[in-house]
Amino acid sequence: MKKAILFLLAAITSLSFIGCDNASEDNVTSQKVGDTIQIGYGQVYLDKENGYSLKFSKVQDGRCPANADCFWEGNAKVDLDLVTAEKQHHSFSLNTSSIFTTDTIINHLSFKLLSVMPYPGISNQVVEQSDYAIKVIAKKL
Repeated sequence: MKKAILFLLAAITSLSFIGCDNASEDNVTSQKVGDTIQIGYGQVYLDKENGYSLKFSKVQDGRCPANADCFWEGNAKVDLDLVTAEKQHHSFSLNTSSIFTTDTIINHLSFKLLSVMPYPGISNQVVEQSDYAIKVIAKKL
């Protein structure tokens, strides 16, 4: 009986965590290689092992286009939403330029922005928010 109750509690906890930020199966990703995760715009990365979800919610891309000459490299700023297993919500931003915040630590979790894709100016097409993806190093400390 105790095993059944523990199993039921674990199942309910898992299901409630998966439901964080209205994450549906369509926008949940688990692309991870080592400590590097890749998240598409609007997608949620769910790390069951370390007990958190991370959503890529917005991008502001002001980087110098690849086909232009600029006096500085510019910056891409991404907004992320973190939900911990304890249901704590944290919104934060990371940037590609080292002039701004490129990494952060929240609740013993470390996040560092590696890249924002696509890079502007590689094609002449307008890049929509939904076209973006990011690579982030995520580690539990």
